[in-house]
Amino acid sequence: MRSGARMARAAALLLVLYAAGPAVASRSPATLQSFAGFGRSLLQDQTTCCGLVDAAATGGTVACGASGLVLTVPSTDFAAITASLTVTGKAGNTATTNSAILESLTCSNRFGDATWGSAGGATTLAVAAGTDLTCSTGTDGSCQGLVDRISPESKTSISSRHSCTIRATDGAVLCSGNNLYGNLGTGPTTPATSLVAVLAPGTGSTILTGATQIAVGARIDSISPSGQSCACLSSGEAVCWGQNAGPLAVAIPLTTTTVRRPAYVMTDAAGTTRLTNCKFVSASGNTTLFLTTTGDVYAAGRNAYSELGLGTTTLTNWAAQVPRSSLGNRAAISISAGWRHSCALLEDHRVACVGQNNWGQLGRGATGLPQSNWANVVGITDAIDVKCGEVSTCALRQGGKVSCWGYGLAVGNSAGLAAVPTPVEVLPGGAISLSVGDRHVCALMSDGSVTCWGNGANGQLGAGAPAPSNWPTPQTSPQFVGADSIHAGALSTCIITGLGKRICTGSNFSGQLASSTPIASINTSPLETVIPASGPLAGSTFALPPPFVVVSDAANAPVCLLQLSVKVDATCDNTPPVFDPALEDINVDATSAAGAVVIYDPTATNDGVPVTVTCAPASGSQFVIGSTPVTCTAGVTTGTFNVIVAVAAPAFAANAPTTPFEANTNTPYIGANLDGLYAPSASDAIDGDLSASIETFLVSNDQQIFLSGVEAYIFPLGSTQIKNTVTNSLGVSSEEFVTIVVVDTTPPVFDPALANINVPATSAAGAVVTYNPTATNNGGPVAVTCAPTSGSQFAIGTTLVTCTAGVTTGTFNVTVTSSPTFAPGPTSPFQATTSTPYVGTSVAGLYAPSASDPKDGDLSASIKTFLVSTNQQIFLSGASAYIFPLGSTQIKNTVTNSFGVTAEQLVTIVVVDTTKPVVTVTGESEILVTQAAPPARLRTVNYADKCTATDLGKAINTITYSPPSGSQVGTVFPVGQTTTVTCTATDAAGNTATGTFTVRVRRPPGQDGK
Repeated sequence: MRSGARMARAAALLLVLYAAGPAVASRSPATLQSFAGFGRSLLQDQTTCCGLVDAAATGGTVACGASGLVLTVPSTDFAAITASLTVTGKAGNTATTNSAILESLTCSNRFGDATWGSAGGATTLAVAAGTDLTCSTGTDGSCQGLVDRISPESKTSISSRHSCTIRATDGAVLCSGNNLYGNLGTGPTTPATSLVAVLAPGTGSTILTGATQIAVGARIDSISPSGQSCACLSSGEAVCWGQNAGPLAVAIPLTTTTVRRPAYVMTDAAGTTRLTNCKFVSASGNTTLFLTTTGDVYAAGRNAYSELGLGTTTLTNWAAQVPRSSLGNRAAISISAGWRHSCALLEDHRVACVGQNNWGQLGRGATGLPQSNWANVVGITDAIDVKCGEVSTCALRQGGKVSCWGYGLAVGNSAGLAAVPTPVEVLPGGAISLSVGDRHVCALMSDGSVTCWGNGANGQLGAGAPAPSNWPTPQTSPQFVGADSIHAGALSTCIITGLGKRICTGSNFSGQLASSTPIASINTSPLETVIPASGPLAGSTFALPPPFVVVSDAANAPVCLLQLSVKVDATCDNTPPVFDPALEDINVDATSAAGAVVIYDPTATNDGVPVTVTCAPASGSQFVIGSTPVTCTAGVTTGTFNVIVAVAAPAFAANAPTTPFEANTNTPYIGANLDGLYAPSASDAIDGDLSASIETFLVSNDQQIFLSGVEAYIFPLGSTQIKNTVTNSLGVSSEEFVTIVVVDTTPPVFDPALANINVPATSAAGAVVTYNPTATNNGGPVAVTCAPTSGSQFAIGTTLVTCTAGVTTGTFNVTVTSSPTFAPGPTSPFQATTSTPYVGTSVAGLYAPSASDPKDGDLSASIKTFLVSTNQQIFLSGASAYIFPLGSTQIKNTVTNSFGVTAEQLVTIVVVDTTKPVVTVTGESEILVTQAAPPARLRTVNYADKCTATDLGKAINTITYSPPSGSQVGTVFPVGQTTTVTCTATDAAGNTATGTFTVRVRRPPGQDGK
């Protein structure tokens, strides 16, 4: 019976078998012992054995053929079934059953899961009946009537150098082959070519029992033998033994290289916590994977290629849990360890793989470097099992299909040595289980045959002699007949038949096939081993597993054994409720740091009828930031989806500029300063306004810039792309790209404004004129060009000059005039020369204004002179020459050339009088007077008219004398003395001149002077 059927809760199914003939209906244990020495000769063709009996059924039908006796029993929903079987020998033979009551069976509820006994379409692997569940399903999900092997099942695992098998009756582990590192778990390291029992953990001679799953591994690249063995136990714990290089997962320091008997698998480096709920185990030479009943994966071993799926390359010598999140928050249904890669079948029927990918064994559509992240195999959505080879992988799919990828020889599509990184369907249906060796693959088909492909050089394809080097496409293996299960090792393949035989071909280099002959790497002849039911492991008298029918001849000597199976013709409804629409992940944005409240309302139907759905967490719950699985139940259907609360990236306000900016600066180049014109803004539900945290970068060179402040970036003319970035308090970033366009539509300005230039001609040709106009744009200088250029020779007259500054054009006139030019006027005063009609002077002969121009030459004769004060025209020479008075007189000289251009010259004529008057003493220079009659001693003398004076030809009427004239002041002179008298004349300018004469008073004649 399949393990799945055994684990299901027993229901009221009672199949009573009756045997006719001399034998009794049931046989006591003592009777069974008499059959212990049947040996292998009784394990003959079932069809031949069927010809020796007649069988009749009550409550069902019976047939006998290649599969032995098959009892078919009808079943309806929730109804227990009862049937009886009578087997009668014929032609002198008798038939005896070894069991009176068959085991109670119910169907599995693991739809499409081969490990629970329902793989393949209408296969013979499960039973439908009972009260808790109604039927089993095939890989296509349909309700089928299926046959179950009534006898317990043996399980086996084969590596390149040793193999181990679980005995169905008690879960004992039996191994053979290489034992250098304690691979056989027997204590000593002596190799074995026959099955030996693995010891229990601890000490003593108690053997290990209760094993439910077995896996062995070995490093095929190792020159010396190596490898490990691991088993899941019925207690849910796991044990390993063999070479301690990491994959044992027992947390024993690697300095202890050999673990010779099982030790418990640990889930921490300290070795304090045992693995629990072990459901399945898979091993390669590098890696051991454990699957728990909760769908969690644990991994141990070498990890140079990230094959443990832990996201690292660190070796782990304990069973480290693979984060459920790395598998997309999906439970695992099955696992498989390849040489340097690992794969898992997940609850959504997808396959995810991790590790080395040099041959495309990860199924990602391309070969490449090792991958540390689990990722779905492309195109596989209906898998029910997965198996890894050395560098290839295969998946058993619903409907019995098989797809493979990786190393071409093991893919089965004639790819040869090429890499096949994308899954290829190699079997369109009919497969019910799958096993993969290093480079070959075998599938157990629904008709009991075995189909293989890949490397066959060691005889592992069961093709017979001579061994083909390979089968590039699937072919039926003629040596594997009547298989109940298939087990591919590194270079070997074994089947276990319903009668408990293990039949192997391929490499037996280390005796791993439990045969001492031949010890060879190539074996094309099947090596048979009957797995002992109990008792000693030596010898060949093995009891066969029940139930079976013993056919004996007339002498009561056993002739053959008939395998007995039961098939239930199930007519039950196996359609589970369906979520409609299908459950899908919900993605929402956090509304606060606490996450978000999320509402959902999944619905389900069963045959169109609504089914109540309950979910945990319930709709309306507060979900934290991150991914939270939600499990919903609708009747017997369970589904999951994830509520993913993400921290939404901060949102930028829609204020990015859409119109160009006008250039507003010319420093250091023409461009625009956006300070005050544009400021990016961002916010989110967590932090609110994040504008102050925005950083801005130039996209072209990732240079950070500032849009405001003293360091504000000047955007050049044209388009500049910037990137605004902001990160909220939870580390979620957002960015926006903005294109800043700067245009310059403001023309340059001439500063100062262009002005006309008037210059006098310097010659008849005109004049050379220089100028330097300037212009600015946005405060900066702009180059100016002019035509004619500065420094050109301009003809007399007006010439237009055009200047250009960028897009701005301006003009001004250069006018070259032929203007008369005056010679400088007098700078020194003129001396007064006349007093008629007043003291002054005529400048005739002293000053004559002079003027000329480049065109007319000397224009002096045309000069006219005017008094500025009265605008009276005067003449500076000739008979009418103007007499300039003392002081300053301003005159204006004017002259007009032949062009009618008049020039003026203002001249100040300064007249001064520095000429002294002329004093004349008339008469004698001495005045003699006679003293008056005595006794007078003084005499008054009058001389007021003695001196005369003129100034510039005009008499000066006022003359002063010293001493004064007697007539003036009554001056008296002493008698007998001579007195000098000085006469002084002063003109209008204050110039003075003097003259002298003497006065002598004499006594009258005859006086003596008294």
